[in-house]
Amino acid sequence: MPLLAADAPHPQKLTNQHHLDGAGCSFQLEGAPDEGADVFQWDFDKEAWLNLGDRDVRVDVISMRDIPSNRGSKGDRRVLTLRKMDVRMTIDTRKTSTCAETDESCEAWSESGTITIEAAKEKSVTRVKGTCGS
Repeated sequence: MPLLAADAPHPQKLTNQHHLDGAGCSFQLEGAPDEGADVFQWDFDKEAWLNLGDRDVRVDVISMRDIPSNRGSKGDRRVLTLRKMDVRMTIDTRKTSTCAETDESCEAWSESGTITIEAAKEKSVTRVKGTCGS
């Protein structure tokens, strides 16, 4: 079944919560009843997953403005642009927590922001929050 613009309006809970195997980011809907369930997973490279049209879809990262490092500053911004056929997605987040410079065991930080999905004349913007690291 092809991915169509009609599938695009809102991200949904991923059917498989384990697309990532190692380092990456996972985001959940902010304030949703099942807030702990991932709607987006990304491996810090070119592989990302989003549920569109009631199914998990691997989407391609086509551009990225990345946070400088896991030791960056609170407020650092990340922007990912992704595409799957006629659907374009933008993940725009800011770092909400950081690892202390002296904490060598810290491997994760939190981010919050939006997922924007555009297809044909449809567009949705959804608030998300999540964790990135290894």
